[in-house]
Amino acid sequence: MTTGPGPGGLDIGIVGAGIAGLATAIALLIQDGSKHRVTVFEKYPNCQPAFSGPVQLHTNATRILAKYGVSDQIESCLPEMHHSVQNIHKYRDGRLLYNLPTAVALKLYQSPVWNLSRNELLDIMLARASELGAVCKFNAGVVDVNVDVDKPLIQLESGETLSFDLVIAADGIHSKIRTKILGSVDPVCPLTAYSLNVDRDRLKMDKDLNFLLNRSGFWIGPKKSVVGMDLPSTCSLIYCNEKDDGEEGVWDRTFDVEDIKKEFADAEPRLLKALDLADGPCYIWSLSDIPELSTWISSNGKVVLIGDAAHAMLPFAAQGAGCSLEDSACLAECITRTNTVSDATAAFEAIRKTRTTFISAAGRLNLEFCHLANGPAQEARDAGLEMMWDKQSKREAPPPVPDATHPPQELRDYAPPEQVTNLFTPVAREYVSGYDIFAHTRSYFAAHKQAG
Repeated sequence: MTTGPGPGGLDIGIVGAGIAGLATAIALLIQDGSKHRVTVFEKYPNCQPAFSGPVQLHTNATRILAKYGVSDQIESCLPEMHHSVQNIHKYRDGRLLYNLPTAVALKLYQSPVWNLSRNELLDIMLARASELGAVCKFNAGVVDVNVDVDKPLIQLESGETLSFDLVIAADGIHSKIRTKILGSVDPVCPLTAYSLNVDRDRLKMDKDLNFLLNRSGFWIGPKKSVVGMDLPSTCSLIYCNEKDDGEEGVWDRTFDVEDIKKEFADAEPRLLKALDLADGPCYIWSLSDIPELSTWISSNGKVVLIGDAAHAMLPFAAQGAGCSLEDSACLAECITRTNTVSDATAAFEAIRKTRTTFISAAGRLNLEFCHLANGPAQEARDAGLEMMWDKQSKREAPPPVPDATHPPQELRDYAPPEQVTNLFTPVAREYVSGYDIFAHTRSYFAAHKQAG
């Protein structure tokens, strides 16, 4: 697409300098011959939250970031993940149920899995977006958006009003722009998370806890779970329960670690010992998702929701960042391949909505699967994970990836499984981790060209 005012290209405003917003700026500006003028607005002084937790990027996400030209910068921030990508343990006794080594992940999906802090990822993406020509404005909160006019209007806290050919709402789970399009949408808060860090040097000296280094760990138990991610300078631990103690939308509220010890007193001894080594403050927040939305686009197609504004999901899917990155790649490609903004946003929604709806629902099932009460269902789950571990470790070939140069007539190869299941099932895992958004988008347009 080369329409729009000025010397070709579009004037595009992105609201929100999180993962979705910065990734979309990058994606728009690396397109061949791109002449778009991209401005990113962020209400905070920078793109760093008060507390930066870990983010896990699975293979569907890392292959996108490789195309965005940031792999080297990200890999320089990573711990040496020699031993495994993911361990799954029982919450109460620590028994290992599943292990996915780095080499197996690369063999299966031809792309790595990365664990890093959100701050590091945002710093890298901001630098890349700026290098490509994006204008990133901080302390630039958006107070109002007119979504119904031909050139949507953004009003800033400063009183300034700006018009754009396309406005991209990457303003998160509490999106103001979403409210303009759909009215109020209430997030659902089924969990409370307590997050803290343990210095890696302290872990190295502790014979009981140094197993946390160079890996991510996940402990599952009745109505409780714990995630541990090793980062370059710290190990991040997040303790979750099915209580409503957090405050929705507040990420910097502190909590007494002694109270966490009481709440998780039935955890395996190593998890309790890690609490004794915690340094710095502990933070508490709610973990939320939103229901499926009827649409992601304004009536004229000139304003579009992406990332958490469109499909906020529980972290049990481990795909919030991944789906935001997929959104960025897809939307940029749709803009390149269509003649109008409204055609681009319509195609974007058609490609993305079914997949994110499946993954969000599967994330809910992951929560149920991981928090099962002790009993026959839990025993079957544990046995199934151990069996999957055994089978996957013996697998020799990567899963087939649909060939975008010969698209299926009805895009069947990119459709989600007919039945929504938790993401531990092989078919769901293949659908999520083996997915290539670039190939899917190309196939969509090739199939519709054939149909036309």
